Amino acid sequence: MLNDKKAVMDGAKLQFVEEAERLESIVQNRMLRYDLMQRDLQRELDRQEKVRLLKEKAEKDRAAAEDRRKREDAKNKSGGGKSKSAGKAKLQLEARKKAKKAKRAET
Repeated sequence: MLNDKKAVMDGAKLQFVEEAERLESIVQNRMLRYDLMQRDLQRELDRQEKVRLLKEKAEKDRAAAEDRRKREDAKNKSGGGKSKSAGKAKLQLEARKKAKKAKRAET
């Protein structure tokens, strides 16, 4: 009878140890899954941050290009960005050329 009790106790201990090992394995697997999920989440957050930064840079570049285009258009409309005296000199040169042509036409 003592041997029966001891066998039952040993069987219970063995069952307890097996259950503890099974539960420990489940916990380890869940911890690994949690770590993998955390890494995946961090990668996704990093990717989204990179996309956001690229979009901001593209928007800044687009705005800068638009500003440059507007400045170029304004410069072209105002006579190439030259000073007033340069514009005046150009008009005087054209007037002299016309005068020379008119003089040649007379002779």
